[in-house]
Amino acid sequence: MPFLFFRHFKFTLNMIKQCETEVPSFRLFLFILAAAYQNLAQSEYHEHLYVQNFPHIMNLERWNGKHDVYRQSDSICLGSNSSDTNSNEAVTTARVRLQSYHSGKYPYGLKHSDDDKQILPIEIAFAQNSNHQKTVFEHSSHYIRIPNVQSNCAIKDFNFQVFISEKELIRFSPGEYQNHFDFFVENEEGTYLSRRFQVKLTIPRLVKIGFSGDININNKSSGGYRVGATNACVYTNDGGQYRIRAESNNFQNGSYQLCSGQKERDCEFANIPYEIRYQAYSNKSFKFNHPGHKSNSLPGSNNYFSFCTEFNANANIQAVVHDSLLHTMLSGVYSDIVTLIVEPD
Repeated sequence: MPFLFFRHFKFTLNMIKQCETEVPSFRLFLFILAAAYQNLAQSEYHEHLYVQNFPHIMNLERWNGKHDVYRQSDSICLGSNSSDTNSNEAVTTARVRLQSYHSGKYPYGLKHSDDDKQILPIEIAFAQNSNHQKTVFEHSSHYIRIPNVQSNCAIKDFNFQVFISEKELIRFSPGEYQNHFDFFVENEEGTYLSRRFQVKLTIPRLVKIGFSGDININNKSSGGYRVGATNACVYTNDGGQYRIRAESNNFQNGSYQLCSGQKERDCEFANIPYEIRYQAYSNKSFKFNHPGHKSNSLPGSNNYFSFCTEFNANANIQAVVHDSLLHTMLSGVYSDIVTLIVEPD
């Protein structure tokens, strides 16, 4: 299923002397975060240490971009019993660490299945529910002390927590990312056990669009037309192509309309037909014929942007009004709000 992304901006034509635009700034991202978790519930013992309900797979499934990724495993039981049969007290302290593989320059990371050079940094923490404490594993040699491990598994008190920053995710190519990690537990007596789990994540093809500003249509005529324009930036995380269309509630009688006033029916009484034109750089300009009109395939860019300016733009949007349509119109401010919808091709 393609993912659709939306961006709004405003066209304004002032019939007095100058144009006004009042539209709040905006940034694009419309995504859905989905996650699934697979758990192989079982008890595993090693002399005087035991673990139950260990999460052998944490499947983060599919990310499409607006939020950070956060996933908490089901609770696990981590216990330690004394080897001293004459003792009535259980050994209650232990320490744990997490060994990482194939993480490159990062303490922990996920590797792209088709490109070993693409390693997505992640954060993994170990938490204890009963005392509301969470500690992030800093590196493979970092031990986390557990002062009160369990003596039985009536309540499962521990969990893993995985965090991946949106700022990192948006910069990586689409595909499958995964890695495995070894979890080591050691009690006071020096007894230890290890368990391995895997973390997986899918990044789909994504697209982002931004504008350098809203459009003010020029009051001065040029060749029988009045034109306003803004720069556009389109990013695709694989550098691939995209398609775009323009929607407006003020599309009537086969034309997009600039309307005077803010009420729902204002366009029925005072409106000016206009055209919306779009040009991806190195491609010819084309006109949106109606809200359902989708462009041909256009070239995207894998140069990520935080803000769109004239210096990093790769497209241009124009609003065009024919002079002949203005002769009988009353002076005033005429405007329309347009939603541009882009999707990977």
